[in-house]
Amino acid sequence: MSSSPTLIFCHGAWHTPEYWDTVKSELQNKGYKCVAPMIIYNGEGKPVQSMTVVVEALQEVIADETGLGNDVVLVNHSMGGIAGCSAVKGFTRKDPSKRKTEKSGHVSGLVQLTAWTPLEHETSLADIGEDFARRNPGVTIPRMKMTNNDEGWTVLQGNPAEHFYNDMPPEDAKKWVSKLIKFSAAMRPARDSVYAGWRDVPVWYLVCTMDMAIRKELQEDMVQRLRELGANITTRECEAGHSPMLSKPGETVAFIEDAVRAFGA
Repeated sequence: MSSSPTLIFCHGAWHTPEYWDTVKSELQNKGYKCVAPMIIYNGEGKPVQSMTVVVEALQEVIADETGLGNDVVLVNHSMGGIAGCSAVKGFTRKDPSKRKTEKSGHVSGLVQLTAWTPLEHETSLADIGEDFARRNPGVTIPRMKMTNNDEGWTVLQGNPAEHFYNDMPPEDAKKWVSKLIKFSAAMRPARDSVYAGWRDVPVWYLVCTMDMAIRKELQEDMVQRLRELGANITTRECEAGHSPMLSKPGETVAFIEDAVRAFGA
């Protein structure tokens, strides 16, 4: 059993766990155990059609760590915010129903790095965007260009670097674009097993002011809506694009450490 919580990193759509490597290395050097599973809404084979299987796979990772007696903090980015929030169900002090034994650890908090966050149970990513548009009719948020192909994958159009890596040197952005993989088209509207995990644990949210994938206005609106619904949420701003773990790893590590200390206080 570790005195520090295990950090479980949940990546976003089209990405792999590799982009967490620098942040993980720094945190591991500071004594944290870090786990970055592959989230199965991305892949190269047949796309998953249910959020339930995504959440269940992530809950297996949480169960393995809490079963060792370790507390856990979920560190979620972008689409990983929905998966990570949903997966805490049953592993918190408020609801410990999925804990294996009395000695099992708990999920103690959520770190959301410019992350989609479900406003309520069974809220999809598409629902969040539609909720924002309905309540802010005068605000236009440019959307990434994408299409769904016949195989059930969502395919990015144009240059993804403009949305994901706009604050990085062109050669670095090009490298990370080359590593993007497929994202299941069924995930944007998926509501099954989506759980508003912020109702059970505190949240720290990193607002990235230069984000061109989830614009600052949309991040701030999610935070405001969560506060109105009763979330215990702490925010901090970072002058970064959509991928602060790549462009601002030091600030990202500091934010995660501050959140972990707050969760343990």
